[in-house]
Amino acid sequence: MVQFKTLPWKNNPTIMRTHLLCGMLCCSVSLSAQIRIYPLDGDATETVSGQDGTLGMGTAMPTDTTDRFGTPGAAMFFNGDDLIEIPSEGLTNNEFSVSAWVLVSQNPGSLQMDYYAIGDDAEDQVFGVSNDMFGAGFFQAGYVDVGAPIRVFADGLPVENEWYHVVFTRSLTQLKLYVNSQLIDSTDATGTLPVYGTDPLAFIGNRNVNLRPWHGVIDDLRIWDVALTQAEVDLVNGISVITSSLFTITPNPTNGPITVSGVLPGSTLIVHDASGRLVRTFPVTSDPVRLDLSDLSAGSYVIDLLSHGRDGQLHVTVTDR
Repeated sequence: MVQFKTLPWKNNPTIMRTHLLCGMLCCSVSLSAQIRIYPLDGDATETVSGQDGTLGMGTAMPTDTTDRFGTPGAAMFFNGDDLIEIPSEGLTNNEFSVSAWVLVSQNPGSLQMDYYAIGDDAEDQVFGVSNDMFGAGFFQAGYVDVGAPIRVFADGLPVENEWYHVVFTRSLTQLKLYVNSQLIDSTDATGTLPVYGTDPLAFIGNRNVNLRPWHGVIDDLRIWDVALTQAEVDLVNGISVITSSLFTITPNPTNGPITVSGVLPGSTLIVHDASGRLVRTFPVTSDPVRLDLSDLSAGSYVIDLLSHGRDGQLHVTVTDR
């Protein structure tokens, strides 16, 4: 049985939650590759392209709950009957990656339960936890254009009420499963393409309108139209967990130049404007480092520090000159 590594930051009260930066600079994932982000902060808002989901059908309504850091209203609980329907347009790709933080409240006694699925009731791609004749544990199974469905499995059911970061990637040659950044299983996909049926629907927390519903918590579900590499999976895992800001900015407000202290050489500073648009990246070569923002328009900006173990986020105001 695979032993999942313990997350070193689990239950650390100094750790705060953030959205993964769309640029993912260290791993060269293109801005267009990340096509959906559902933070699931108590609702079904989508933050990349505005493809918001719809909470529930009738009484099958997931509820907000605490996330893996204990933050209230920052994740969604599914009680084994709930779902979020999301627009399926743009999700029926030959290559993809799906990342999510999940907690299982109750493992399936048999069959499976799914935290994400896309397709119709005859052909689809499903992501969840299985406990059936094919295997037990986190799994992804998908119908293909030739032959039987292909699958990847973790070896053993997850521990109930523990958080896991799960990533599935599908390229033209391989299907892979990562749990807490570990590559757990892979399957040859050469010569096959995923299929989604004639009228695909997409759901978080369920499959094909209340078939194999999830029982537990889902947080920060992300979808790409490429297969992430191991390094990119590591970044997705790590960047979702950042410590409270350990660096400082002076002066703030500024009319252009700033000094950033408390940074590690080899890390990266990334500047976004108030709308979330990426406007600048700075490689850190020393501590402190001096940055010139004099060519930016007056307004509020967010500066994120990307490194290993000393990440954070601060706001800076650029004034008129």
